[in-house]
Amino acid sequence: PNLSRKDIQKKARTFPVEEISWDGGKILTHPAESKGIQYAHFYFDLSAVPEDLLPVAGLLPDLLGQLSTEKRNYTDLSNDLLFYTGGFSVQTNAFLTVKKPDAFLPKLTVSLRYLSTFTDKALDLAGEILTQTRFDEKKRIHDLIREIRSETEINLVNNGHSFAAGQVNSALKHFGKFEEITNGYDFYTWIADLDTHFEERYDALKQNLEELMKNIFRKETMIPALTSEKEDIKIFTKHLKSFESRLYSGSLPTQTWELPLNPPNRGFYTPGDVNYVVFGTYLPENILQFNGKYYVLKHILSLDYLWNRVRVQGGAYGAFCAFSRNGRVLFSSYRDPKLRKTLETYRMIPDYLSRFDADDQFMTNIIIGTIARQDTPMSISQEGATAFSRYLTGLKDDMIQSEREEILSCTAEDIRKFADILKIAVTQGIHCTFGNEKAVKEEEELFSEIRYALK
Repeated sequence: PNLSRKDIQKKARTFPVEEISWDGGKILTHPAESKGIQYAHFYFDLSAVPEDLLPVAGLLPDLLGQLSTEKRNYTDLSNDLLFYTGGFSVQTNAFLTVKKPDAFLPKLTVSLRYLSTFTDKALDLAGEILTQTRFDEKKRIHDLIREIRSETEINLVNNGHSFAAGQVNSALKHFGKFEEITNGYDFYTWIADLDTHFEERYDALKQNLEELMKNIFRKETMIPALTSEKEDIKIFTKHLKSFESRLYSGSLPTQTWELPLNPPNRGFYTPGDVNYVVFGTYLPENILQFNGKYYVLKHILSLDYLWNRVRVQGGAYGAFCAFSRNGRVLFSSYRDPKLRKTLETYRMIPDYLSRFDADDQFMTNIIIGTIARQDTPMSISQEGATAFSRYLTGLKDDMIQSEREEILSCTAEDIRKFADILKIAVTQGIHCTFGNEKAVKEEEELFSEIRYALK
């Protein structure tokens, strides 16, 4: 027996967020059956950070929780984090707003999970880390920087597609440049240079890190968010005041960042034997007209066209595509022996779509697979993070529901209609490759510049 479209759940999953008034501000909550575990997120605004300190802001998450504080040495801090929490992490984010595709919210997100019975201890540790971390442990900081550099260089060889996609984004959009500076290949080049010249730059780095702590961890810019049982929210709010009181205070002007875009069509070679070939662009809303049928298109291209042309015939380990509400169109290969041929394959997608045909059963199977990806099971922590991300970016439940209905109603004719849109995309798109030295240099004319990726 085969499933039909009628068997698919019509209603999209929702992840409700409730606002609770607190101390002149608000707390975001996502009620969930968390079995006594609280998942807390604290979103801090980065818009007051000077542009020249953005790479330092990208480094900060890798240091917090890894250094001694004024109260505890690193060993005691690590042991207390292990005992009282189930995890402490910090990362930079560029939340892309739905209504303004080119706008983004630069945030530093502190995440913490712990048993409700340890709420006071967990928040005390987090507050201590965010306000009392010591940056005078010179050797420890250098060791951490070397570790970041080493891990990134391994990823450049083994996961070059993510770095190539970052380069494409940073050549097209300012938020892409922000992500590059704080967590991409551009950040790697900065961290490698910092490692090489650490001795002469340490004093300035220490001063910048201390300055950023006061710049970022201010109570005025914090948005607290909690995923937990409803009855546990009161426990969180009870101890939140003490956490907030430790933060810095004061208003700072929003910085105007230039974020100059990177050059397009760059080629980077590594010691690896394979290539990661990425091609992409951004289309305005009046051309892309994003809707749920793009998810079906992604499924078809990934499992049919790209699978057969890039993986089966081309010999790559994988090939992917992505379409986003902000206009992004992206194609990527993974561990690919080809380079020029793969770019040519991307450019032939409109022709494939214009001739696409499929019977109702094939389309139903594709739609079932598409919905399966939409409905992938999530942990409680993931549900909460999704809920808060949707809240911050302005993604509403009715938009998600409309997209689901568009997925369910998709036909072969709808897929053919994408041919003209993607023809525009492949005509104006740019590319980036991280790959084998011989392959990249043999295709020199494809690139605006070629360089060795490792520093």
